[in-house]
Amino acid sequence: MSPTRKPIRVLIVYLLILALGLVLIQPMSAFAQARDGIKRQVDPGTGKVDFISSANGRPLAASQVLGLIPNRAADPALAIAQHFGSEFGLQNAAQELTAIRSNHAKSGRVTVRYQQQYQGIPVMAGELIVNTNDQGDFYSMNGEVASDLSLPTQSTIDSEQASQIALQAAAKWYRKTTADFITSTPTLWVFDESLLKPSQRPAELVWRMEVTPVDPFVPVRELVLVNAQRGSISLHFNQIDVGAKNIGTYQSASSAPAVNTMRLNTDVSASSLAVSPAGGYRKTYTANHGETLPGQFLCDQTKAVCTNGNNPDADKAHMYAAETWNFYHNHHGRDSIDNQGMTIVSTVQYSTNYVNAFWDGTQMVYGDGMVADDIVGHELSHGVTQYESNLFYYYQSGAINESFSDVWGELLDQSNTSGNDAPAVKWQIRSPVVTMIPIPCFRIMGAYITTAVLITRLLI
Repeated sequence: MSPTRKPIRVLIVYLLILALGLVLIQPMSAFAQARDGIKRQVDPGTGKVDFISSANGRPLAASQVLGLIPNRAADPALAIAQHFGSEFGLQNAAQELTAIRSNHAKSGRVTVRYQQQYQGIPVMAGELIVNTNDQGDFYSMNGEVASDLSLPTQSTIDSEQASQIALQAAAKWYRKTTADFITSTPTLWVFDESLLKPSQRPAELVWRMEVTPVDPFVPVRELVLVNAQRGSISLHFNQIDVGAKNIGTYQSASSAPAVNTMRLNTDVSASSLAVSPAGGYRKTYTANHGETLPGQFLCDQTKAVCTNGNNPDADKAHMYAAETWNFYHNHHGRDSIDNQGMTIVSTVQYSTNYVNAFWDGTQMVYGDGMVADDIVGHELSHGVTQYESNLFYYYQSGAINESFSDVWGELLDQSNTSGNDAPAVKWQIRSPVVTMIPIPCFRIMGAYITTAVLITRLLI
């Protein structure tokens, strides 16, 4: 190392240490262990519990947690939710929670996801997850709900008015006309901004809808919340993150990326009950440098090598899609993106000079040269997150969404044999046309360990 570079390197180390310190001094959830053998995590911002588990990591018998001797609860997960609900901020779990998804694992564990309701109206981002088994043994419970809600449930703005407000707003944002967009059917929700980010804003009754272009090939799916009393826009963001690509002349006012919401799969194999073939059901297309999706059909899963070298991007997209399917199937017993045999659709050669890739909620899209195994794994993992946890791609949940994809994309890269897995490029996302960059694991506050690793490497 030259003498002139050493002070610069030391300065960088000090700056990273300072950054790490700033992260560490942020309020963090506090853990407390009570005499009942339960460990509780309290959110310092709300003062409410947001995670409860067994203190020793082993499941607790229903008799110990709920006092059920010898009878078991008819609905063990709901019994747990009722038992601990007040600590999360609920008044009556049986009335305020609706089960929206249940998963029974081979190990016997039962996971139930609940949606919070206020007087029959769903609360946006108000969800609780209970992990138990058929005997009612307690594993964990986590999530957040809106507490002490008090707001009108009758709207003064009707659904048609709300649709027109959203259309006019979208036309302004994207500098188009209202005729260029359509909306989904508006539904009433309760929006408590404090469930998405730190906020003192009162909870609101809103019309929730999705605004999409009449032209189905324009990558816009704007989630819009219209206040049902005043008609103002409470929140909006595009649910498709297209990265560097501009949609018309619109620039998002939000500093956070978009969100992938739950969508019905319309391209499932003939029998979702049957196990998909190795590599899964796949269809690969080329946009031929246009923006029509999915584009020109090239091959499906019956071809191991899509174009036999005539279109290298298509060959790689087809192969890495199969490897991603195999990764999730072999390590996690998952049958494709939605775990129901969903066909993985990929389009390469999208647009011109588009140096990016994205998951649009139904398929993969790649610009020229953007097909690398970790990129494919990263983007398809957005689809897995969409169907599994449905994280908003907004604020911290959006950062977690990205971090999940970073990790899973790199794990695919390190477990297959097709990509460049040399030690020098581990935990880096790369493509043939983009300089390799470290995965920004510090997208979420809890990843400060990554910063410490970077400091250690600088000191070596």
